[in-house]
Amino acid sequence: MLLSSPINSYFDWRQLSESNMLSYLREVNVQEVLDWTRTLLTLRLNGLKSETISTIESRRETLFGYDGLLLDLLKTTSTTEVPSTEPNS
Repeated sequence: MLLSSPINSYFDWRQLSESNMLSYLREVNVQEVLDWTRTLLTLRLNGLKSETISTIESRRETLFGYDGLLLDLLKTTSTTEVPSTEPNS
């Protein structure tokens, strides 16, 4: 399973020091937040069970945490500040 495997078996951590790689990871993360937000809004309108909504909200919180970590790493690898701490929804 991906989450229980060491991350370095999938890619070289040294690449994370490059600003373009961090920017790419942040873009992917933001897109996933937007996708889950859209899904969450649709499911709420359709009266989905609260357990499913809770699971989706938990995933979004995790993604916001990743965004903060990636933003911090980007700040240390670039001279320009990234404008936001959370993805726009």
